[in-house]
Amino acid sequence: LRAVLYLVLCISLHLPSIIFSCPLPPLPNMRFRNRVDAGNRLAEALHEYQHDPDAIVIALPRGGVPVAYPVAKYLGLPLDIVVPRKIGAPSNEEYAIGAIMEDKAGYFDEDVIRQLRIPREYIDMQIEKQATEAQRRLRVYRGSRGPQHFEGK
Repeated sequence: LRAVLYLVLCISLHLPSIIFSCPLPPLPNMRFRNRVDAGNRLAEALHEYQHDPDAIVIALPRGGVPVAYPVAKYLGLPLDIVVPRKIGAPSNEEYAIGAIMEDKAGYFDEDVIRQLRIPREYIDMQIEKQATEAQRRLRVYRGSRGPQHFEGK
C-alpha cells in the first residue's frame, strides 16, 4: 500500500511530465482498515503541507480517491484526478506497451513495440480510443468542476 500511496498522493506536480513524485515521510509498516483509514493516517504524516498554496492532492480514480479525499480535506488542499490509460499489445491487451493521458501525451516502450512489430496504425488507433475514454471518465468524475491548474506548483 505504501507504493500505491506514493503514486496516488503526490503533492508536488510539474507539468507536462506524466510521472511525478513528492517526498513521502517514512511510514512504519502500517496496516490500514480501509482506504479512508489509509488517507487519514497519511494526512497526519503530511501535516507540513497544510494550506500550502503550491500543493495539490492528485488521485487515480477510483481506488485512489477514497485515500486522497481525507488527505485533501485534512490538509485544506484542492483535490484533482488524473486518468491515465494503458495501451495494450494487440495480442494481449493486458501487456502494456504504453500509457497516455486525456491529451494524448504519454509514454511508450519503443523497444517492445519494435520487438513485437506493432504497426504505427494500431498505436494511433489505440491512442485515439484511450484518449476518448480518458476524456469521458474525466467528465464523469469531475462533473462540472474544471481541472486544477498545476503550473507553478
